[in-house]
Amino acid sequence: MAKVPLRVMRRTGEGAIEDTSSGVWRLFDQSPNVEQSGFEFRRLITSSYCKTGNACCLIQKNGRGDVLQLLPLDTGSMSIVVDEENGTYNYQHAILGLLEPEEVLHFRFGLVDETGVWAYSPIQRARESLSLAKAQEKAGASVYRNAATPRMAIKHPGSLSDKASARLSEQFSRAHAGPESAGRAILLEEGMSCDVLPALELESQQYIAGREFQIQEVCRIFGIPAPLLSDLSRATYSNVQSLMRAYIDGCLSHHAALWAAEIRYKLLAPDQFIDIDLSYVQRGSFQDEIGSLSTAINSGFMTPNEARKRLNLQPLPGLDSPLLRKDTGVVGDGDADEL
Repeated sequence: MAKVPLRVMRRTGEGAIEDTSSGVWRLFDQSPNVEQSGFEFRRLITSSYCKTGNACCLIQKNGRGDVLQLLPLDTGSMSIVVDEENGTYNYQHAILGLLEPEEVLHFRFGLVDETGVWAYSPIQRARESLSLAKAQEKAGASVYRNAATPRMAIKHPGSLSDKASARLSEQFSRAHAGPESAGRAILLEEGMSCDVLPALELESQQYIAGREFQIQEVCRIFGIPAPLLSDLSRATYSNVQSLMRAYIDGCLSHHAALWAAEIRYKLLAPDQFIDIDLSYVQRGSFQDEIGSLSTAINSGFMTPNEARKRLNLQPLPGLDSPLLRKDTGVVGDGDADEL
């Protein structure tokens, strides 16, 4: 969401045009505040509501009501105050105090709590799945920390006290545990012997499969295709294209609608709206783009200069009108041959 173009558009009698004269356009295209660029701001906000379920900004205005800045707020310092008598709510900030809903740009992601305003954290809702991934990570690290050696039992012909047994176990672990002790010879005294116990192999515990499953669990939480998290075990050229299409339709489009709805509700005039161009994400190779633009020009619904604009090229004289192919004509043209 941080790198896709976000434009403020205005409806006119001839369609919609980008409204670069709007103060809101400057906030998202250039800088929403004195400390962040538009890219940094959108990345921060998206990251915040993906982690905590909420992202809030203070809408700072001047005396005329013009928006000056959007200042990110720490969601951990905020709460919702509901007036049950009239059904209204306000935001309570630890430092700024009570804030009206019109003063806060609030992005919600996921299910909301009993207030109907504050969203649950998707990570908290999926904490059991993420805890399992963390436990598997610790288990694998523990195995390799001990040089992946099997468990061993040391036998002594005599009887050892608890203190002597603990000291012997500690000395053995200190001398032979860890990757730096791999392959070191074992010296046994006083008739002791050593037996190898059945190893808890990672393969027998389906460790690799479990780790791959946890990647899929994270993908389900946020609606992200597994290849985008570097899981290419089931990726092919054809299904990656389909997954990217599903990623745009089922994930990015949801975030785009979330951004557009809140910005339009709190910041825009009735004749304005937000256009978030997700086609930037699904652009193919230069050859594919040229082919699609050529089709659009030959079909007559895009002018050559409009196609050049898509490629960030300067317009050329005489290319502002649609091109009409020689094998086509207008129905009812007087110059058409009579049959």
